[in-house]
Amino acid sequence: KDISNDVYRFNALREPAVWMLSLARGTASVSNQMTNLHIIAFFVLAGYSEMQSAAAIGAAGLFGIGARPVFGILSDKIGREVVFSMGMGMTFIAILVILLFTGGANLWALIIFVTLTGLSDGLSGLLLSAKAADIYPSNVLGSVMGVVHVGRTMGTALGGVLTGLLFDINGNYELAYGIAAILALLAIGAVWAVRIVETKPKLLN
Repeated sequence: KDISNDVYRFNALREPAVWMLSLARGTASVSNQMTNLHIIAFFVLAGYSEMQSAAAIGAAGLFGIGARPVFGILSDKIGREVVFSMGMGMTFIAILVILLFTGGANLWALIIFVTLTGLSDGLSGLLLSAKAADIYPSNVLGSVMGVVHVGRTMGTALGGVLTGLLFDINGNYELAYGIAAILALLAIGAVWAVRIVETKPKLLN
C-alpha cells in the first residue's frame, strides 16, 4: 500500500478533533494573553507597588519551571484532559481571586495568584500538543499542529489588544478579566469535546 497516498488524502481541516484542539488552544491563549500582558498594570491599580507586582510575575515563572515536567508526567498517567482541566481550573481560580480580593493590596491574594498562575502557565500548549500526538500518527502530525497552533497565534494577536480596548472603554480591567475567566472554562469544555469527536485515522507510520 502506498503510504504517501494516505498522507495526501488526509485533510486536517476536515477533522473535528483538530478544530476542538484549535478551539481549546485559542481560548486558553486569549485568556492567558488578556491577563498576563496587563497584570502589572492591574496590580498597580489595585494598590500594590510596582516592585511587588514585578516580583510576583518573576515568582510565578519560577513555579512554572518545576510544574511543567511534573504535570507532563502526570498527564501520561491520568490523561491529558484531566490535567488540562486542572491547569485551566487553576487559571480560572487565579483570575477570580485577583478580581475579588486584590482591592486594598491584600498580600495573600497576590500569593495565591502567583502560586496558581505559576503552576498552570504554559500547560495548554504542552498538553494539547501531546493530545494531538496521541490521536494522530507522525506522518500527518505536522499538518494537524499547523491548524491547532492557529489558535495560539490568534490568542497572541487578540488577547492583549482586547484587554487594552476594554480597559480604555470601562476604565478598569474587571470586564476583560471576567471574559478571560470564561474563556478558561471554554478551553476546558473544548478539550473534553476532543474525546467525543476524536477518530484514529487509519494511516501507517
